Amino acid sequence: IISPSLIASLAFGKITHWHKNDVIIQKGALDDDMYIILSGEVEVIGDKRETLAFLARGDVIGEVSCLKNVPRTATVLAHSDEVFAICLQKKEAQLVFNFFPSFYGTVYKKVKRIEASLAGVSL
Repeated sequence: IISPSLIASLAFGKITHWHKNDVIIQKGALDDDMYIILSGEVEVIGDKRETLAFLARGDVIGEVSCLKNVPRTATVLAHSDEVFAICLQKKEAQLVFNFFPSFYGTVYKKVKRIEASLAGVSL
């Protein structure tokens, strides 16, 4: 089942792709695009080059910088041979959030969990 928020994201965003080991997001970068993974798998890398998470179809990356106006909090690499995602610039993400507040709520909760883990707090 395709969610309405995904359909809206397709309308406002653009499809982009990467190949294995391409850097999708670089920690410390100042951009604020948000991505919804359509296919493939990405790896989230921590400060000590440790794997923090593997994310795949339906997952969102780049949401912290998009919502909070802060530098990127982690590096994200393409883990599978090809990764396809919808790229939403900040203003496009805001439009999708306005149309689908529940999607905003889901993303916002994830941002809060990430912020808490960065601060060493368990939620």
